[in-house]
Amino acid sequence: MTQKEAFFHLIGLLDRTNVRYALVGNVDDYPDHIGSDVDIMTDAEGMRRFHHAIWTLEEHGLRVIQRFQHEITAFYYILAFQTDKGRWDFLQPDICTDYYRRARKILDAAPMLNRRRSVSCPGCPNGVFYVLSPADEFIYYLLKKIGKKSLSVEQFAHLRGTFTADPDVCRATINRFPAIAKTVIAAMESDDPDSLSSTLPDLKANLLRSGSVGEPRLFRDAIRKLSRILHPTGFVAVLPGASGPNREFAARIHSDLFHAFRRQADFSAIKTGLFVSLAKARTASTFAILDGIPCGLSRLLVNAVLSPDSDCTSTILDLLAARAKSRYRPVET
Repeated sequence: MTQKEAFFHLIGLLDRTNVRYALVGNVDDYPDHIGSDVDIMTDAEGMRRFHHAIWTLEEHGLRVIQRFQHEITAFYYILAFQTDKGRWDFLQPDICTDYYRRARKILDAAPMLNRRRSVSCPGCPNGVFYVLSPADEFIYYLLKKIGKKSLSVEQFAHLRGTFTADPDVCRATINRFPAIAKTVIAAMESDDPDSLSSTLPDLKANLLRSGSVGEPRLFRDAIRKLSRILHPTGFVAVLPGASGPNREFAARIHSDLFHAFRRQADFSAIKTGLFVSLAKARTASTFAILDGIPCGLSRLLVNAVLSPDSDCTSTILDLLAARAKSRYRPVET
């Protein structure tokens, strides 16, 4: 299977389960090139259906190996599949309803989904996939980049492309956020990425202090954070000699599993404060290789012991899939 074929299966899932959705972000090169996550906006019913139906992708060779909630209404999945050459590759659907940042609701999904439009996609089951209107994509992408305080030249080009596609509606949309509107419009009209990227920290602070965003939903966010602690998505594997004779093998495992986790790390079993370091790694969806057998409480955080003589990548993915399935797959009634 290729990543392109995996994408077709994902879109087919959304279509056949009647999930009302729109892909968000720069999808100009889809499905031939999928740079990172597949960002999806849906409504509450669509989210419910997606959580239930995503497990049926196993019938097509796609396995759920990770799921975590990174905002009140946003869930990140990682799907693993084997390529025709027998290697493992990954597809990462990131699905949300209303757009939240730091537990504050900034955008409502429902009216944006009402304005979605179709894009021709010959390989997709229905021949199309759905995206937001230019103005909705503009405001969503802009607020996401402000939230992350990061905007590359290529990302600015995408942002300005959506602005120039419907400038009057984009101006009206951004004017709903007066704390940031003047700076953003000036950058769009002057085609000056530096004038926008250099002000992102100030724009984020002004936005969150303004009356244009909702009050933080602290209780729901606390529940989300607690769930991340109780159900860690990281993985700790012991590989003696990882910094010595097995260094190349450790590097290869890291390379094979690069897209199966959000982060990677290496630790020594004699490291001071090892238990805290491993606990943080597991909570933060980190694949950690530990050189040497740990002692004390640190042993409780080890998920597997690796051997260079075995297919460690497949073994780890099997363990991740079993863990995800036991935690999140709905029980059939």
